[in-house]
Amino acid sequence: MRKLLISIIICILLSVLVQGVTCEDVLTPGANCEMKSPYLECVGTYNYTIHNLTGLVTSGNLTSSGEGLYYFMFNLSEGDYLVKLCDDSTREINVKYEEENMWLAIVFSLGIMTCLFLVIAFAIKDKDLKHLKIFFLLLGVVNTLLLGAIPYLISLNPEDVKSFLPVGIGYLSVNGLAVVYFMWFYAAHLVGNVFRKTGGKNE
Repeated sequence: MRKLLISIIICILLSVLVQGVTCEDVLTPGANCEMKSPYLECVGTYNYTIHNLTGLVTSGNLTSSGEGLYYFMFNLSEGDYLVKLCDDSTREINVKYEEENMWLAIVFSLGIMTCLFLVIAFAIKDKDLKHLKIFFLLLGVVNTLLLGAIPYLISLNPEDVKSFLPVGIGYLSVNGLAVVYFMWFYAAHLVGNVFRKTGGKNE
């Protein structure tokens, strides 16, 4: 039952990680998203260019998603950008920090991660995964403390909340890497168990 629970958690995490986030007109710096095109008919190469006030920022080829639709991954720093596609259509994108909404998103995401880590920690009963259990239990406890500390940190300098955002986003990225590590390690553990059982039967 516990193995089934952990496997379900892995499937849910994979579906969230694999699914792309569609770009909106206002984006957060450092956030990856899919810039999707309308139906395109271009002559030659299907590509895009991104410009700002100083000129060309970057360019590249579009990836087909079928039926004349294309996309590319967008991830740029703070600023105003103009995206131009191969059919000369354009779209304005504003990348900026929205302090209030960002902090709500960070706190919410951290809360979800905390619950997830604690569930994983208490679901692991295999003695071979004892160090993994301790790792996620400690991470869940640290996150719980941070959830209480974040309002205090913001209150220290409420006029400069923006300076805390890169730290918050970076810490969430570390949490994401911990989830990826767990999925990789647990999958390797399951595969190892299968091989050990198969080897035992052959003998």
